[in-house]
Amino acid sequence: AGIPETDEQRQIMFESYARSWCALIVDEVLIGQIANDVHSPSWIRVNAMLSTLEVFYETYDVQEGDGMYIAPENRISRWY
Repeated sequence: AGIPETDEQRQIMFESYARSWCALIVDEVLIGQIANDVHSPSWIRVNAMLSTLEVFYETYDVQEGDGMYIAPENRISRWY
């Protein structure tokens, strides 16, 4: 498996991942989830994870000032 080679293939992969976490949730339920569940809300699971991947930045040409941009020195990785 691994990371797909083309931007188009990577976009399909990233967007499929994001879609798998899509959910409509009312504020009261979200507040309860944050207060009582050790797991992050779905939108955090998507945005926080993808914003740490260099290949995500390359695929979507994410630049400083863009909503999901994190400076390289501030990106977290469990692999180093």
